[in-house]
Amino acid sequence: MTSKKYLLGFDLGTQGSKGIIVDFEGNLAAYSYCPHDVIHKKPEWSEHDAIKTWWGDFVTVSRDLLKKSGVAPESIVSIGISAILPCMLPVDENGIPLRNAILYGIDTRTEEEIKILNEQIGEKRIWDITKTPLSTQSVGPKILWFKRNEPELFRKTFKFLPASGFIVSQLTGSYVIDRSTAKETSPFYSFVTGQWNDEMCHEVGIDKKQLPYIIEAYDIAGTVTHQAAIATGLCEGTPVVAGTGDFLAELLSMGGC
Repeated sequence: MTSKKYLLGFDLGTQGSKGIIVDFEGNLAAYSYCPHDVIHKKPEWSEHDAIKTWWGDFVTVSRDLLKKSGVAPESIVSIGISAILPCMLPVDENGIPLRNAILYGIDTRTEEEIKILNEQIGEKRIWDITKTPLSTQSVGPKILWFKRNEPELFRKTFKFLPASGFIVSQLTGSYVIDRSTAKETSPFYSFVTGQWNDEMCHEVGIDKKQLPYIIEAYDIAGTVTHQAAIATGLCEGTPVVAGTGDFLAELLSMGGC
């Protein structure tokens, strides 16, 4: 007899994270919520500690869900992540964060970097490639701020990851980003080619290889590693999809996509 199968979903928000386990008919087996803080070192800064908050919340929520539901880890057949976006987190070659993650548009430190890039590249050129004007939401100015203000850490950066991508990397060891989140990673994503744009990477001062590999939200990014299984209580080898941004997932749930 085939045992019942379940899905685990996790959502990372600005001030809290939540998770669910559901069966294939959408029936709720368990719900969990974990609050967290936003770090404001300066008035215009908004950051998260990616290990403590992003990964720590996932570990806490996943273990709580398994305990509340009584579902066996091997009965969970896939895991999906949604998260705040766009965020900027630099990690080293071992996937370890080099600094706190800089959050989306609520972090407004990059006004000078936006001005620099607009003058350096040209607002029309940015629009022609990305269809998105630069703003405090944009990842490019955040990376340029990092390069100008923390050059030693910048030189150690192996990848720049979004929130969902970091959690996926902790679960699987893979560095990916879903296409919808990539589109929000201005000015790097080209709406012409559907890939990272070499010119924009050069203008900001990074190598295209430092950005995660673009896949679709429903594509399998990898499977839960042995180390992640020990941390979370989940079953080693469980497939993990790329997931997407929180507001994009909300649109899908409302039938808007």
